[in-house]
Amino acid sequence: MTEERTHISDEMWKKYAQGTLSTKEEEKLYTHVGCCTYCAERFANIVEKNIQEVESFVIWKRVKNEKVN
Repeated sequence: MTEERTHISDEMWKKYAQGTLSTKEEEKLYTHVGCCTYCAERFANIVEKNIQEVESFVIWKRVKNEKVN
């Protein structure tokens, strides 16, 4: 992945979402996202999806706890 010519690969996005990027890979990803609108948009979508998943989990836990109590 070069910052100017190539977008972040699906494999790299997958590793990012799984939290398995090395520090160097993560730095490259952030640097690239900072200068590529297309990849910045994909990054925003991944972050938004993760936030929605966390919010859904929190709501599920609350409902589950209310049923138990």
